[in-house]
Amino acid sequence: MVTLSGMVFGFAGGTGTIHDPYRVSTVSDLLAVNNDVTASYLMINDIDLAGVSYSHSLIAQAWYDGGALQGSGFGGIFNGNGYVIRNLSITDSDPAYVTGLFGCIGSGVVKNLGIVGVDISGANAAGALVGKCYGTISNCYVSGDSGNGSVTSSGGGGTGGLAGTSGGGSVIEDSWAAVDVVAYEQAGGLVGQIRSITTNCYATGNVEATHAAAVNYAGGFAGRMEEGSITDCYATGDVTSNGHRYGGFVGF
Repeated sequence: MVTLSGMVFGFAGGTGTIHDPYRVSTVSDLLAVNNDVTASYLMINDIDLAGVSYSHSLIAQAWYDGGALQGSGFGGIFNGNGYVIRNLSITDSDPAYVTGLFGCIGSGVVKNLGIVGVDISGANAAGALVGKCYGTISNCYVSGDSGNGSVTSSGGGGTGGLAGTSGGGSVIEDSWAAVDVVAYEQAGGLVGQIRSITTNCYATGNVEATHAAAVNYAGGFAGRMEEGSITDCYATGDVTSNGHRYGGFVGF
């Protein structure tokens, strides 16, 4: 048994090692990942979050203090095992926080996970799967469901359908996003601000950057690319921007 904010959770099995990961079966199990962000986890069924809107990221919350990112980024292995998290709703109005199912993926790996039905509203970097990624995302996807499929942000951080920003050395592979993205200045269908090695991915949602200045970056796949590589990827959504740095694939 493990504890979180005075509550007690028991995973559906496992010891948290690579060969015997904690089994994640319920919403409580999902939240309990915060107790050890370096362990290994395996989903064993779909998880429905309908009826609850969260104010910050569910796992590995991250925030800025004095310009430095704070919080323990996820450093373990989270294997969705082909299952789906449904109806993820986050309304985060604090511009210090980054927003997503995971606030920050540090050295960790998130793989084989689907998120279906998203309503994400942040005030900094925002993505349905993760706000900031410095680790690996493999074989993951985000899609809308019954009209519920958007990621928006009113802040200056990168905003994307899958990830808000991806840091240098990170990897995103075999993944896709099919949700609309609306951001203040760095909007991308898959990733808002991209520095990762990105392979075999695509985005199909519409993208809009709303800041009425030349610093806008909007792209069907990525808003702004600073380093890394993009290989065997595509985007199909419409792109609009109030600035002048925008493109069908990468804005800048």
